[in-house]
Amino acid sequence: MLSTPSYVERFRNNLSKELPRVPILDSFREISKLGRELAGLQLAYQRYVWAVVMKEEKEELPEYSNLTITADENALKEYVERVRLDKESREIIINGKVIVKDIPEFALECKVGNYPPIRWISEYLVREEDRDTGIVWDPMLRVEEFIDIVKKLIAFSERCLEIKEQLREVYEGSTPVKTG
Repeated sequence: MLSTPSYVERFRNNLSKELPRVPILDSFREISKLGRELAGLQLAYQRYVWAVVMKEEKEELPEYSNLTITADENALKEYVERVRLDKESREIIINGKVIVKDIPEFALECKVGNYPPIRWISEYLVREEDRDTGIVWDPMLRVEEFIDIVKKLIAFSERCLEIKEQLREVYEGSTPVKTG
């Protein structure tokens, strides 16, 4: 219920101030099934990104294949140092050498919480040193691993939006169940 776009839009002000109230609807089972699928999808992709960063064995997940990648073989083997996400041109520039183009608009619109996953990895999965403490965060990802994550997250975004659209249709067609 809480991931249904119409519910979030309708109760946006209340959701930021108080605990959500979930109405009991005649389509509860269908909404529950879609919600379970969405949660499973989000957990699978979270585990996948974790497995890549931790260099663990990772399960196979669908990936988006319509990207244009401009790079030489050596650049793909380098570690990710800098990433710039350009939303206007829908491309990611990695280390100033590798360009991932043709990122679909839906991948930049899909949000988990309040953040698109593509934006999150572009900001978080890069080497960063805290100026005050000198502590270094370095996931030690190679460019090819980062691109693999991007492809997977675009496929994830597409499927999430499909499920959310199904949720919208079911929610808008539902009527509250009379209780008591």
